[in-house]
Amino acid sequence: MSSGEFRGVAIPAPLVSTERMRYRQLWILALALALAGCSDDGGSGGDGGSGGDGSGACPQIAGTYTITAHCVAAQVGTEVSVKQSGCTLTQFDPWSGWSGTISAGGGMTWSGDAGGTPMTCSGSYSQGVITGSCTPSCDVTLTMK
Repeated sequence: MSSGEFRGVAIPAPLVSTERMRYRQLWILALALALAGCSDDGGSGGDGGSGGDGSGACPQIAGTYTITAHCVAAQVGTEVSVKQSGCTLTQFDPWSGWSGTISAGGGMTWSGDAGGTPMTCSGSYSQGVITGSCTPSCDVTLTMK
């Protein structure tokens, strides 16, 4: 079969090359869109930090914080050590079993057991301050030392 034939039907040569070109263009466009969705932001991090996973996707917030606001007044002044691996918050010492996530924009979720009461929190990180609201009812603020 020659380039101008399709199962015995003659197709003018310009249509064959036009169809092939259009097909290639669609594949190139699809590939470019797929690659654009996978690119990072150049490692800037959502807040000037860089992600621990090398992608630059999440702010680096690991460090020692002081609780500056809490629904249980006795917790104010407590030091909390936050550990992080990429976008995962792996530890909130001194509370074992607490963990969470942080997004590129600084949005956070974390959860754990508070003396027999399971708690789920959501909040944000900005310029060394974590603010959050936990269920059941507790608002918290942690400030980096």
